[in-house]
Amino acid sequence: MVGSISPAMDVDTFSFDALAGEGILLRMADTGSTTLSPQITVFLPSGGQHLNTWATSVAHLSFSAPESGTYTVEVRDNIGGGAMDTGPYELFYTKAPGAAEHGQLVPGTSVAGFVDLGD
Repeated sequence: MVGSISPAMDVDTFSFDALAGEGILLRMADTGSTTLSPQITVFLPSGGQHLNTWATSVAHLSFSAPESGTYTVEVRDNIGGGAMDTGPYELFYTKAPGAAEHGQLVPGTSVAGFVDLGD
C-alpha cells in the first residue's frame, strides 16, 4: 500500500484479519526525500497495544498473531523530540500461511526479482 503522512493527519490506520498462530510481517518504508522515520504500532482485536517499532528508513515488525480477529495497524512518523515530519511511504504486509506473492517455488528451478525498499 502506498500512502503519505500529511500535517493534518500525522497518523494513518489499516486493518487485517488473522487467526491465532498465523505469522505476520509488516514493513513501512520512507519512499520520499524526506526525513520520515517510519513507526508501526499494532493493536490486538481485543483493543490492547501489541507491538510498536520505528526506524530511520524502514520499520519492521514480525510476529505470531496471539489471538484471532481484526488487528489495527497505525503508521506515523516517529516524533523524535520534534515536530512530526510528513511524506510518502509504502506499507508491506504478508501473512503466513498463505503468502505467495510470486507463486510457489519449484525444486531445481530459479527465480529472478527485484526488492523495493521495505519489500
